[in-house]
Amino acid sequence: AVVSTQSTGSLVVEEPSQGELVHKDLVKIAVFDERDGLVGYLYLDLCDREGKDPRTCLHTVTCGTHTQLPVVVLQCGLPGRGPPTTEFEYQTLTLGQVQTLFHELGHALHGILGRTKYQHTSGTRGPTDFAEIPSTLFENFISHPHVWYNCINPRTPFRDSHFKFGTEHLFNTPYTALEMETNILHAMLDQRLHSSGSLTDTTSIAEEVQARY
Repeated sequence: AVVSTQSTGSLVVEEPSQGELVHKDLVKIAVFDERDGLVGYLYLDLCDREGKDPRTCLHTVTCGTHTQLPVVVLQCGLPGRGPPTTEFEYQTLTLGQVQTLFHELGHALHGILGRTKYQHTSGTRGPTDFAEIPSTLFENFISHPHVWYNCINPRTPFRDSHFKFGTEHLFNTPYTALEMETNILHAMLDQRLHSSGSLTDTTSIAEEVQARY
Protein backbone atom coordinates (compact mmCIF):
# COMPACT_ATOMS: atom_id res chain seq x y z
CA ALA A 1 0.00 0.00 0.00
CA VAL A 2 1.21 3.49 -0.83
CA VAL A 3 0.73 5.59 2.30
CA SER A 4 1.91 8.90 0.82
CA THR A 5 2.58 9.90 -2.75
CA GLN A 6 3.95 13.19 -4.04
CA SER A 7 5.36 14.30 -7.35
CA THR A 8 8.87 13.54 -6.14
CA GLY A 9 8.44 10.10 -4.57
CA SER A 10 6.41 7.80 -2.39
CA LEU A 11 6.33 5.82 0.84
CA VAL A 12 5.27 2.21 0.30
CA VAL A 13 4.34 -0.21 3.08
CA GLU A 14 6.11 -3.51 2.49
CA GLU A 15 5.46 -6.96 3.89
CA PRO A 16 8.43 -7.88 6.10
CA SER A 17 10.20 -11.18 5.70
CA GLN A 18 9.97 -13.92 8.33
CA GLY A 19 11.75 -12.89 11.53
CA GLU A 20 12.62 -9.42 10.22
CA LEU A 21 10.65 -7.52 12.88
CA VAL A 22 11.15 -7.61 16.64
CA HIS A 23 7.38 -7.18 17.14
CA LYS A 24 4.29 -7.44 14.98
CA ASP A 25 3.37 -3.77 15.65
CA LEU A 26 6.29 -2.50 13.58
CA VAL A 27 5.59 -1.24 10.06
CA LYS A 28 8.17 -1.48 7.28
CA ILE A 29 8.14 1.37 4.76
CA ALA A 30 10.20 1.56 1.60
CA VAL A 31 11.07 5.11 0.51
CA PHE A 32 11.20 5.72 -3.24
CA ASP A 33 12.40 8.68 -5.29
CA GLU A 34 11.13 9.24 -8.81
CA ARG A 35 14.68 9.65 -10.13
CA ASP A 36 16.77 7.28 -7.99
CA GLY A 37 14.19 4.60 -7.17
CA LEU A 38 14.54 2.93 -3.77
CA VAL A 39 16.51 5.24 -1.44
CA GLY A 40 16.05 3.58 1.96
CA TYR A 41 13.85 1.89 4.53
CA LEU A 42 11.93 3.34 7.46
CA TYR A 43 10.58 1.14 10.25
CA LEU A 44 7.83 2.64 12.42
CA ASP A 45 7.58 1.42 16.01
CA LEU A 46 5.03 3.92 17.29
CA CYS A 47 2.81 2.24 19.88
CA ASP A 48 3.61 1.62 23.52
CA ARG A 49 3.72 -1.96 24.81
CA GLU A 50 4.91 -3.81 27.86
CA GLY A 51 8.69 -3.89 28.23
CA LYS A 52 9.31 -1.31 25.50
CA ASP A 53 11.44 1.78 26.00
CA PRO A 54 8.88 4.66 26.01
CA ARG A 55 11.27 7.27 24.62
CA THR A 56 10.66 8.95 21.27
CA CYS A 57 13.82 8.76 19.20
CA LEU A 58 15.40 7.66 15.94
CA HIS A 59 17.69 4.64 15.62
CA THR A 60 20.04 4.35 12.65
CA VAL A 61 20.53 0.72 11.65
CA THR A 62 22.64 1.41 8.56
CA CYS A 63 23.91 4.80 7.43
CA GLY A 64 23.18 6.38 4.08
CA THR A 65 26.44 6.37 2.14
CA HIS A 66 27.34 6.11 -1.52
CA THR A 67 27.71 2.34 -1.15
CA GLN A 68 24.71 1.30 0.97
CA LEU A 69 21.05 2.14 1.51
CA PRO A 70 20.07 3.66 4.85
CA VAL A 71 17.78 1.88 7.30
CA VAL A 72 16.28 3.82 10.21
CA VAL A 73 13.77 3.04 12.97
CA LEU A 74 11.42 5.69 14.37
CA GLN A 75 10.48 4.71 17.92
CA CYS A 76 7.67 6.26 19.96
CA GLY A 77 5.63 5.42 23.04
CA LEU A 78 2.25 6.54 21.74
CA PRO A 79 -1.05 5.16 23.10
CA GLY A 80 -1.96 1.68 21.88
CA ARG A 81 -4.26 0.90 19.01
CA GLY A 82 -7.21 -0.30 21.07
CA PRO A 83 -10.62 0.04 19.43
CA PRO A 84 -12.78 3.08 20.32
CA THR A 85 -15.48 2.53 22.94
CA THR A 86 -17.94 4.63 20.95
CA GLU A 87 -18.03 5.84 17.37
CA PHE A 88 -16.89 9.28 18.52
CA GLU A 89 -13.84 8.17 20.52
CA TYR A 90 -10.49 7.62 18.87
CA GLN A 91 -6.90 7.05 19.87
CA THR A 92 -5.98 10.68 19.27
CA LEU A 93 -2.66 12.38 19.91
CA THR A 94 -1.95 15.65 21.65
CA LEU A 95 -0.44 18.55 19.72
CA GLY A 96 2.85 17.98 21.54
CA GLN A 97 2.91 14.32 20.49
CA VAL A 98 2.24 15.24 16.87
CA GLN A 99 4.98 17.87 16.90
CA THR A 100 7.43 15.37 18.42
CA LEU A 101 6.47 12.78 15.81
CA PHE A 102 7.07 15.26 12.99
CA HIS A 103 10.38 16.26 14.59
CA GLU A 104 11.60 12.67 14.54
CA LEU A 105 10.27 12.18 11.01
CA GLY A 106 12.55 15.06 10.02
CA HIS A 107 15.50 13.15 11.48
CA ALA A 108 14.32 10.02 9.66
CA LEU A 109 14.12 11.73 6.27
CA HIS A 110 17.52 13.32 6.88
CA GLY A 111 19.01 9.90 7.51
CA ILE A 112 17.28 8.34 4.50
CA LEU A 113 17.82 11.05 1.89
CA GLY A 114 21.36 12.03 2.89
CA ARG A 115 24.38 10.45 1.21
CA THR A 116 27.85 10.86 2.66
CA LYS A 117 31.27 9.44 1.92
CA TYR A 118 31.91 8.42 5.53
CA GLN A 119 29.49 6.76 7.95
CA HIS A 120 30.44 8.96 10.90
CA THR A 121 29.07 12.04 9.09
CA SER A 122 25.81 10.42 7.95
CA GLY A 123 22.43 11.71 9.14
CA THR A 124 22.33 12.81 12.76
CA ARG A 125 25.96 11.83 13.31
CA GLY A 126 27.08 15.24 12.13
CA PRO A 127 27.34 18.44 14.22
CA THR A 128 24.29 18.95 16.44
CA ASP A 129 23.50 22.41 15.07
CA PHE A 130 23.31 20.97 11.56
CA ALA A 131 21.57 17.72 12.51
CA GLU A 132 18.66 19.56 14.15
CA ILE A 133 17.85 21.72 11.12
CA PRO A 134 15.85 19.08 9.15
CA SER A 135 13.96 17.95 12.26
CA THR A 136 13.07 21.49 13.35
CA LEU A 137 12.03 22.40 9.81
CA PHE A 138 9.83 19.32 9.53
CA GLU A 139 8.35 19.99 12.97
CA ASN A 140 7.28 23.45 11.79
CA PHE A 141 5.33 21.91 8.91
CA ILE A 142 2.61 20.87 11.33
CA SER A 143 1.78 24.53 11.96
CA HIS A 144 0.90 25.05 8.29
CA PRO A 145 -2.88 24.89 7.66
CA HIS A 146 -2.55 22.61 4.61
CA VAL A 147 -0.53 20.03 6.57
CA TRP A 148 -2.68 20.31 9.67
CA TYR A 149 -5.95 19.79 7.81
CA ASN A 150 -4.56 16.53 6.43
CA CYS A 151 -3.52 15.28 9.89
CA ILE A 152 -6.41 16.12 12.20
CA ASN A 153 -9.44 13.97 12.83
CA PRO A 154 -12.22 15.30 10.55
CA ARG A 155 -14.59 15.35 13.53
CA THR A 156 -12.31 17.61 15.56
CA PRO A 157 -13.72 21.15 15.99
CA PHE A 158 -11.30 23.46 14.23
CA ARG A 159 -11.22 27.03 12.94
CA ASP A 160 -8.80 29.04 10.83
CA SER A 161 -8.37 31.42 13.76
CA HIS A 162 -6.18 28.79 15.42
CA PHE A 163 -3.42 29.80 13.02
CA LYS A 164 -3.57 33.48 13.91
CA PHE A 165 -2.49 35.55 16.86
CA GLY A 166 -5.28 36.34 19.28
CA THR A 167 -7.21 34.98 22.21
CA GLU A 168 -7.88 31.73 20.36
CA HIS A 169 -4.73 30.21 18.95
CA LEU A 170 -3.22 26.78 18.58
CA PHE A 171 0.36 27.34 17.46
CA ASN A 172 1.07 31.02 18.19
CA THR A 173 1.36 30.78 21.95
CA PRO A 174 1.97 33.80 24.21
CA TYR A 175 5.58 32.60 24.49
CA THR A 176 6.35 32.59 20.76
CA ALA A 177 8.21 35.91 20.87
CA LEU A 178 10.11 34.94 24.02
CA GLU A 179 11.14 31.63 22.47
CA MET A 180 12.35 33.39 19.33
CA GLU A 181 14.36 35.88 21.39
CA THR A 182 15.94 33.01 23.34
CA ASN A 183 16.87 31.21 20.12
CA ILE A 184 18.48 34.37 18.74
CA LEU A 185 20.45 34.79 21.96
CA HIS A 186 21.64 31.18 21.80
CA ALA A 187 22.64 31.64 18.15
CA MET A 188 24.65 34.79 18.90
CA LEU A 189 26.33 33.10 21.86
CA ASP A 190 27.17 30.12 19.67
CA GLN A 191 28.75 32.41 17.08
CA ARG A 192 30.74 34.23 19.75
CA LEU A 193 32.04 31.08 21.45
CA HIS A 194 33.12 29.49 18.18
CA SER A 195 34.85 32.62 16.92
CA SER A 196 36.73 33.55 20.09
CA GLY A 197 40.40 32.72 20.32
CA SER A 198 40.28 32.24 24.08
CA LEU A 199 37.46 30.81 26.17
CA THR A 200 38.83 31.33 29.65
CA ASP A 201 35.58 32.79 31.02
CA THR A 202 32.52 31.58 29.16
CA THR A 203 30.19 32.95 31.85
CA SER A 204 31.38 36.51 31.24
CA ILE A 205 30.99 36.02 27.48
CA ALA A 206 27.41 34.80 27.97
CA GLU A 207 26.58 37.78 30.19
CA GLU A 208 28.07 40.18 27.65
CA VAL A 209 26.08 38.66 24.76
CA GLN A 210 22.86 38.69 26.79
CA ALA A 211 23.34 42.34 27.74
CA ARG A 212 24.02 43.30 24.12
CA TYR A 213 21.22 41.36 22.44
